[in-house]
Amino acid sequence: MVSVGDGLTFTVKVEVVIPVVRIPLGLFRAYFTAAIGAVVTRYFPLNGYFIEATESYVQCHLQAGTFRRLKVHLAYITADAAVDVILRRNGADTILACVSMAAAGDYEDTGDVSVADTDHLDFMVVLDNLGATGTGSFYATVTAWFEPS
Repeated sequence: MVSVGDGLTFTVKVEVVIPVVRIPLGLFRAYFTAAIGAVVTRYFPLNGYFIEATESYVQCHLQAGTFRRLKVHLAYITADAAVDVILRRNGADTILACVSMAAAGDYEDTGDVSVADTDHLDFMVVLDNLGATGTGSFYATVTAWFEPS
């Protein structure tokens, strides 16, 4: 029992919760064509503002962090064609990829890819026109989510 004049000692625990910020990154729309039986590869920067056949022209740096998700909305694709969208780090494929998309729809990869602030990053989009009757084409919207360290 506590009486008037008694001293009390207590501890207050304070926890600060910092929300995780996930930034949608690499939002771009991709469209290009491939001749009959051809495979065409193009590279996009993370901001998706332009398309290049030479990867080194679009590679960029980010602060260290983790890509948490890749989402592709394939609005249309010609018959007998397939599209791959892959996050690349230092000129090599990462595990974050949506591949062999051959029908309109939504595709997603929820894998994690950690990057350092010295890594060169970009997206590779490959159109494989397997059909033999005409030019292959597609239209896709690509988004990746990035969580800074």
